[in-house]
Amino acid sequence: MNSAKRLFCIMLCAAMALSLATCKRDKEQETAASPAPTETVTEQPTEAPTEAPTEAPTPTPAPTAEPTETPTEVPTPEPTATPTPEPTLKPIEEFPLPDDPEVLGDCIKDAEIILHLSYGNGENEVGYSDAGDVDSFQRSPEAFVIKDGKVYILDSLRNRVIVYEDGELSYIQFPEPEHYYDYYQAMAIVDDRIYACSCEYLINAIPVFDMTGSLLEMIPLPEKVQEQGVFKLFEENGKLIMFDNYLSCYELTSGEFVEQYVIGVEGAGGPEKTYTIGDDVIDIYTGENSMSSGLRIYRNRVYCYAYTYNPDIPAPRAEMSYRIYDFNGELLGATVVDRRNVLVYPRNAMFINSDGELYIMCCMQDGLYITKPHLRMEYVSHLDVILCSVSGAAE
Repeated sequence: MNSAKRLFCIMLCAAMALSLATCKRDKEQETAASPAPTETVTEQPTEAPTEAPTEAPTPTPAPTAEPTETPTEVPTPEPTATPTPEPTLKPIEEFPLPDDPEVLGDCIKDAEIILHLSYGNGENEVGYSDAGDVDSFQRSPEAFVIKDGKVYILDSLRNRVIVYEDGELSYIQFPEPEHYYDYYQAMAIVDDRIYACSCEYLINAIPVFDMTGSLLEMIPLPEKVQEQGVFKLFEENGKLIMFDNYLSCYELTSGEFVEQYVIGVEGAGGPEKTYTIGDDVIDIYTGENSMSSGLRIYRNRVYCYAYTYNPDIPAPRAEMSYRIYDFNGELLGATVVDRRNVLVYPRNAMFINSDGELYIMCCMQDGLYITKPHLRMEYVSHLDVILCSVSGAAE
């Protein structure tokens, strides 16, 4: 009996131990399985939004870089290139007043003298003939050019160019013109080519010479210029420019003269004159008993001669001054030639360099002068002095 109870107790304990072990195993399996859903839920939402915003903004710099380069590279050259020539135009230089007030504004005594030459037939002299000479017309130096530190003077009487550099003179001899009237009065130098021609109405082409004086070619003139005559030649921005006597402007392009514009003039012969150049209208007043002539436009400046008259003195009654105005008609500077000592007024007495600086050629009684005048807002006129001397002689 006791043995049976003991066996039953042993079996009951074994069953309870087995049941307890089974429950413990099931619970451990459930606990071991629980980390899997925890990693899936936690890691996926954390990594996915973190990587997506990091990679998505990466292309953003591309659209930013394109608009930045386009406005920087394209518009910049245009505003820079347009005003470039203007700063090279030098302002009118101011000089101290001369010690002698009587020479104020004189284009020789109140100036820097570049060169002086005597008249004559010698090699180092410049040719001049008076209209009273037998079988001769009045001929004198008519034009000059300053280029690359050299002064070129058109010695019209002797068909040559006198070259001055560093105190030394040399010469470029041209062929003898075919006709007596076809002597050289206008000259320009462009790219080591010398353009020199007569300003008469009878020529039909402009000869071109090299720097030794050899004829290279003849450039035909437009029919209108053949009828009206050449007024002046000059170089501008590496191009040959020509004006006829009616102020039509031509540029030499591909071997022929192409008309660029015509300068309209109102009030010719009087002190008040209006020039029209395209859309620009320039009103200039040169003073009582005066008139302007010899026009040259260069970068919003007007370069001209002004003749001032006094009807009470003997002929020639005019005094020549050289003036610069702006497009508003304001005087920027002037210089005057002492009419009492003038031998002749050259046809092309003014030269303007690329900086806008004015040089003058004066044919005086004692020789030819090339000067850079000290430009003044006023000058001393000698016409009243002449009038006083005439009145004194009459008394």
